Amino acid sequence: MSKHPTRLILGALLCAALPACTSLQTVKVTASPDIAAASIRVDVTPATPGVESASVHDYWMPGSAARASANYQTLHFGPTRASEQEVTSSNWGTKKVMVIADLPGSHGDSDSKLEIPVSGKGAKKIANVQVSSSGLSLVQTGH
Repeated sequence: MSKHPTRLILGALLCAALPACTSLQTVKVTASPDIAAASIRVDVTPATPGVESASVHDYWMPGSAARASANYQTLHFGPTRASEQEVTSSNWGTKKVMVIADLPGSHGDSDSKLEIPVSGKGAKKIANVQVSSSGLSLVQTGH
């Protein structure tokens, strides 16, 4: 136990008030109307070297080593599924989270793979991601 519990409490309060101390807690993924009827998968996973270096095509291949080694959560979108889904974590275990979409048609990594900071500059408590026929995009909000 600390000899100065007041310092710990003040430090925690100060960190909570500063944007630089914000930590990602929730990734919300919303399927836009133009893709809501398609059956697609979206993985939300802590960024690892294997996930970061794998192309989206290779990541979604059956038996993919990058996907097999990832600690991912898969969101399924389609006609009978919710168009807004989320993944929540209090400890992602990395500095970045990756959102990777298995979109119909031909899409490159820049359209189907999104990197979100967990803490520090640019981090938000809630990351709002939109998936559409043109790919993934981070929707800016005040959170």
